[in-house]
Formats: sequence, C-alpha cells, structure tokens
Amino acid sequence: MSTSEWIARRERILEALPDGSILILFSGEAAVASRDTTLPFWVQRSFYYLTGLDREGMILCLRRNGQQRDCMVWTLPKDPDREKWTGMRMTKEAITEQSGIVDVRDVDGFYNEFPAIALGIDSLYLDLDRLTWNASASRQELFAAEVRAGYPHLTIRSAAALLTSLRLIKSALEVNHLRKAIAVTWD
Repeated sequence: MSTSEWIARRERILEALPDGSILILFSGEAAVASRDTTLPFWVQRSFYYLTGLDREGMILCLRRNGQQRDCMVWTLPKDPDREKWTGMRMTKEAITEQSGIVDVRDVDGFYNEFPAIALGIDSLYLDLDRLTWNASASRQELFAAEVRAGYPHLTIRSAAALLTSLRLIKSALEVNHLRKAIAVTWD
C-alpha cells in the first residue's frame, strides 16, 4: 500500500469522527510466553488499517476539535541494548515515510501529554471489542478505566461502528488487491 492510502483512511475517519472527539488505538504488545520469551507479535488490525505500521508499543491518536484535525503517533524510543534482542525499532523518520504521519513522539510521554490532547474534548473513542467475555483486560480497557477515573467529563465510546463503516467501503486500491487475491486463490 502507498502512504497516500493510509493518509486517505485517516482523513475519512477524521471526517466521520464527531466534533470534540478523539480516537486512540494501541498497536498491541507481544504476549509473554515465558520469563524471557514472547510469542510472535500481531498488530491490532484497526491500528494497522489506519497507519500501515506493524510494530508493538505504538499509540495512534486522531483528534477532531472544531476546524482542527490532528494525527499523532507515539512509538518506543530507540534502545540499542534492547534492540540486540528484540530487533531494530523504527526511527521516527521511517514511521513518517511509511505512514505519512508527521507528528511522531516517544511513547514515554503519552500519559504526560494526554491532558493537553484531551483539552476541549467531550468523547474518547477506543477499540473496546472483546473476543470472549472472560478475556484479560486489554490495554484499551485499562486505559479506559484510567480515563474514567481521571477525566470524568470524557465520555468513552466504542470505536467499532466508526471503524466498521470505514472498512465497508473499499478504495480502488483495496478492490484491486482483493481481485489479485481472488485470482491467486481461484480454482
């Protein structure tokens, strides 16, 4: 996919996002298999759909407040010692090149920056869907609980309807990819 596809998707969701709202998506974390081993990482699908990024520990924020529309992403900072074991982390420049997101920040600052981001906002949209009722709380659900406690003026909403409506209508590029997949798998 080209950078313009990711940008167009974010513009569409910003257009659908009600005024005075933010959408926050977490890319996810690799599940821990044992004390020093993780399972292969699978990115949260809506995060990938809007960014084209498939790395763990990232956070996407889309904000619509009046005429102002913002897109920012937080990422794990470079850590040469850790990267020896976990692989190279993306640079901020590489994130911008791949996703088209210019505002790239270190994830360590997210919680300190959230009050300014939430200023003038009424609703927070999160991907709160669960696969099973007894699944462990997700990062989104833990974040929702923190927001409810610290920002009672914010209404927390499920992003499912926004994301589903966006994904129902395919771009020309997506239709072309679907046609290629059908051709490859057709008996």
